[in-house]
Amino acid sequence: MGDIGGTSMKLARLDAAAAIRARHNGPGANIRSAATPEQFADALAEGIGVVLADTVPSEIELVYLAVTGAGGAGRARIAAAIDAGLARTPLAGVARELTDDITAAFLANTEGARTGVLALAGTGAVQAAVCDGVLVRRTDGLGWVLGDTGSGTWLGQQILRAVAADLDGVGRATALTDAVVEALEIPRETQALIGAVDQLKPAQWGRFAALLTEAAASDAVAQRILAEAAEAIARGVDACATELRERGIEGELPLVWAGGVAEHCVPLREAVRARVRDVREVAHREPIYGVVQLALDALRRRP
Repeated sequence: MGDIGGTSMKLARLDAAAAIRARHNGPGANIRSAATPEQFADALAEGIGVVLADTVPSEIELVYLAVTGAGGAGRARIAAAIDAGLARTPLAGVARELTDDITAAFLANTEGARTGVLALAGTGAVQAAVCDGVLVRRTDGLGWVLGDTGSGTWLGQQILRAVAADLDGVGRATALTDAVVEALEIPRETQALIGAVDQLKPAQWGRFAALLTEAAASDAVAQRILAEAAEAIARGVDACATELRERGIEGELPLVWAGGVAEHCVPLREAVRARVRDVREVAHREPIYGVVQLALDALRRRP
């Protein structure tokens, strides 16, 4: 089983008692923003080789993968990359199931809640309503071209655009400029910025998101970026909460944060929390534990 996103590929092997017996943590493999399908397949095959060490492959009953972008539009492309990767391993003939990473991220909460709202802000960003372990509503998760507002990729892009405008003399001065120039180890020049950014994949823009945490205390440009992100995420959380209310769910709803940005950018979480009502934050573990629950559910459904 595995949890695969733009930042990391986490694979694990479970025994018959659902205990994790082997793990592999690899680089991100989101084919929208971090890897080609061929690179995805190579990374998956390599990771499976690690978790299968010292075991008998014929004992594996199911390969269950939760992959960023595997819902709807990107599903066929991701499924093909998975099959190409599995074909290079002893698990080529084993039954496999594929889902996106949204429900798994919610189910990794520490209270065991199966109904509530997820606010995921990592390489991408999505808000979701989960009812009894089933995804029933989602907002955003549109990818870095169309949305993912509040994600590391989106935040990084907004920072780079603000810095470019500052260096170009047409934007507001911001402390983010010196921070980005230092991080990229480039001269304080527009062309130098262009050359450095051209070398980065979209998922790598997220490295600059961390700069907002410190800058937001006093920098107007950083504050504007965070406010826009918080507004978008809060609207999504509200829409998902409304979906659950319409399904008869009452009381405060669990709000589960997931993703590296959500974990590390405290000002963003606080800004969102100030904009939403009737939710309570619930701690979470890494999403691989949510994948465990989904894999066990899938095994129970098998004849």
